[in-house]
Amino acid sequence: MGTLWNAKPGGDILLDRFAYLLNDRFHFSRIIRHKKANANDAITISALAGALDDLTMNCDFVITAVAD
Repeated sequence: MGTLWNAKPGGDILLDRFAYLLNDRFHFSRIIRHKKANANDAITISALAGALDDLTMNCDFVITAVAD
């Protein structure tokens, strides 16, 4: 399982809670977490290439969140 947070306040709390609840039920081998450097940055492939590669190669699914 993976999470991708856009760095907006509260998004990390939401993603961590979802990860905890899902892991409690499904027992993932690991949870991979990534975040954008800045919430105001446009999502670009070049900025997130390493994170996206890691998530796509190592996760069956990824949850993303925005929050304030």
